Amino acid sequence: MTQHGETTSALGEGGGGRGARWPALACGCLLLVVAGNIYAFGVWSEALSLRWPEHERAHGQALLSTLYECTLVGTYVPVSGFFFHKFGTRKTMLVGAVLNTCAYATVYLQFFSGPERAPNVLSYVAFFMIGHATSFIDIAIIGSTVRNFSLQNRGTVMGLLKGYFGLSASLLALVHETGLSASAFLFVLGPVGSALVLICLPWTTSPKSLLESEPLAWWKLRFLLSVEVTIAIVLFLHSVLAQDAPHFVTLVVLVLVAGALGTTFFTDYAILLSRTLRADGVLGGLRAPESADASLNDVFGDSPRHQESSALLEEESRASAQLAREHGTAQVPSSHAAAEDIREECEPARSGGAEEDKVVSMTMSEALRSGRFWLFFLMLLVTMGGGLFLVGNAARIVASKGGNDSEISMLVSVISVSNCLGRVGIGFLADHPVLQRHNIDRTWLLMGVTLAMGVAQVLFAVLPLYALPLAGILGGASYGASWTLDPTILADICGLEYFGLLYAVVGFAPTFGSLIFSNILASLVFESHATENPDTHVDECFGNQCFGFAHWLTACVAIIASLTAGPLLSRLQARAKAS
Repeated sequence: MTQHGETTSALGEGGGGRGARWPALACGCLLLVVAGNIYAFGVWSEALSLRWPEHERAHGQALLSTLYECTLVGTYVPVSGFFFHKFGTRKTMLVGAVLNTCAYATVYLQFFSGPERAPNVLSYVAFFMIGHATSFIDIAIIGSTVRNFSLQNRGTVMGLLKGYFGLSASLLALVHETGLSASAFLFVLGPVGSALVLICLPWTTSPKSLLESEPLAWWKLRFLLSVEVTIAIVLFLHSVLAQDAPHFVTLVVLVLVAGALGTTFFTDYAILLSRTLRADGVLGGLRAPESADASLNDVFGDSPRHQESSALLEEESRASAQLAREHGTAQVPSSHAAAEDIREECEPARSGGAEEDKVVSMTMSEALRSGRFWLFFLMLLVTMGGGLFLVGNAARIVASKGGNDSEISMLVSVISVSNCLGRVGIGFLADHPVLQRHNIDRTWLLMGVTLAMGVAQVLFAVLPLYALPLAGILGGASYGASWTLDPTILADICGLEYFGLLYAVVGFAPTFGSLIFSNILASLVFESHATENPDTHVDECFGNQCFGFAHWLTACVAIIASLTAGPLLSRLQARAKAS
């Protein structure tokens, strides 16, 4: 087993140090929006079906569902994890870009450049390649970024990245709403997206060794999270208030959102501005936790610490500690403490802190024989499966309770935004100083998320139509949170050396979860109560019984998994850390 300071094949090309990881993180945010193009299928699927012969359109919805299933299979097949482990970040991203371009070019040439054609084997292969491209880009970004940040910041970083992956459908839909035709939108998803991958390729790397925590990481990550939350709110308001707005309004919103996303590449300048505002008293009440360094002057070169005597330094430290005790706030770091942080900051990156040394990397065979791995896998399967049940059947759930198209759009928007906020929020919570101070393991968060999914399923079963958004908020947030906890806890349990391989294997959890809870359970329950409409020849069902049993059964499984597998996983994880 290699030491932490070595560069393994899974980590790809070493490069850069502390400064290099911030451009890499910004590129990762952008590229996960590109990788999330699979969630934008609903935007152009109707235009695709109109390019089929008339006799194929009669069962067009079934064909579209089959094509999308091929995309999901391509996304979760673990080939990309093995490739990443063997060849590293850049080659994995390059393969993803090539697959993405070839797949969308195939779809365009087959359906949008000639006479009407019915889907064939080549169509299914192309959609499989679309999903596979997403898998390659995703594992390259997550696998490299999880190494770039210390254990105490990893949850926040994963929440940031997974949040943009969850927002990708809304962002790409915004691009389409500017008036692009279906063929032009395919060009954006394919060649333009792949071009962005190639442009970001030089910056998306892992350092040659594990990096310890950085004094300014707390400030930088909060800035990035605030940008993402702002984008999510703007997209939600646009979807609710400006559904029929002119293309010009949508274009303005797109420019604003793109500008906000672009600011993630200028994090250091934002921190400098923040420091200036705080010095002027505008943000004077903002304080970093004890684990962060608020003395930004030390970084930007205007610190007065060289002009102070050692006696003044000690007096400042004592005064800061006394102030913290009196007001119950985190201690404001003194100039002396800041000097020590900067001394560490200027040293070359070492092989990792004590936190990282506690995690012993498991091989593939060791992980597959580990009870912790399978308990973790089970809880993800239940939580993600329950979330995919809600996402995939949101329209029919609202319709079964007597809702119309606007109410369907509202619930879908609520679930989408809650999905993003759940990803970001759980990442912030996973790194909260209270959890670190009391040594609370992140597996307890997964237990809470699984329990929340069970409660959300109960609410969907019993609430009337007007209250469904409340259930949607809880269900969307818990579903999104599970995607952030996936790579975060996996790294805590299995280490980083074989992370790419194991992350790909864990990708089977949402696949099996969707198959069990959405494709089989929800479909069987709905069809058992549905009747065919004689005019439209479409199965319809009205009432709580349409999905009631599916909601209750999913809720029972989630609650039982939370209260049994959750505590057992946490106990085994604590025992592993102790040993």
